[in-house]
Amino acid sequence: MNQFDKDISDSLSDWKITLSPVKKQIMYIFLGFITVFTLSLVLSANIIELLKEKTSAVSDFIQTSPEEAFLSSVKIAFFTGFYTAIPVLIYLIGKLNIKDMTPNKKKELMKNSIYSAGMIIIGILFAYYVIIPAQLMFFLGMNVNIAENSFNIFDYVSFCLGSILLSCLCFQLLLVYILAKKKKFIPAKFMTINQKYIFITGAILAALVLLPLKILSFVFISGSIMLFYKMAVSITKKYNSP
Repeated sequence: MNQFDKDISDSLSDWKITLSPVKKQIMYIFLGFITVFTLSLVLSANIIELLKEKTSAVSDFIQTSPEEAFLSSVKIAFFTGFYTAIPVLIYLIGKLNIKDMTPNKKKELMKNSIYSAGMIIIGILFAYYVIIPAQLMFFLGMNVNIAENSFNIFDYVSFCLGSILLSCLCFQLLLVYILAKKKKFIPAKFMTINQKYIFITGAILAALVLLPLKILSFVFISGSIMLFYKMAVSITKKYNSP
C-alpha cells in the first residue's frame, strides 16, 4: 500500500470513528421525534379544540372526506415533533461544526439550544394568543354578509400551523440577532455555505403546511404501495434462494 492509499484509509477510519457518535445522536433525535409525534397524535383532538377556540365564527367544523381528521392530526403531530427537535438539532449541528470543543463552548452551545427552545414556546404562544386571532378578525371582517362561514378541519389546521410556523421563525430570527450581536453564534460563513439546505427545508415545510388534502392522500397511498412492495421483496429474498 502506497502512502496515498494509506492516508485515504486513515482518513476513512477517522471519519467512521467520528460518525458513530453522530449516528447515535441522530437516532436519539429520531426516537424523541417519534415519541412526541405519537403523544401529539393521541392528543390531537384536544389541540384542534384549542385552535377552534380562537374563532367564534363557527360552532363546529365540517369534514369533507373520511381521512380529513386523521391527516389533520398527523400534520399537527409532525410539526409538534419538529418544533421539539429543533433545539436538539441546533446543539448537534453546533457540536459538529465548532472546532476545539471546550467545556465552556459546550456549555454555551447548550444554553443557546435552551434559548432556542424557549423562543419556540414563545413563538407558539404569541401565534395562538395574538397572530391567529388578529388574522381571523381581519380575514373574516372582509366577509360582511357575503357568505356563511364554514371551515373544514384540514384547511383551518393548515391555516393555524402556517401562522405558528412563521411566528416561531420570527422569534428564532430574534434569537439569531441577539446571539450574533454578542458574538456567541455560528459564524456567518457557515450559515452562508449551508443556506441552500435551509431553503430546501423551508420549501418542504411550506409544502407540508399548504399541500391540499387530496395530494397528501396521494402521497400517503403511494408511500404505502412502495412500502408494501419493499416488504414483498424482503419476504421473497428471505424464503427464496437466488
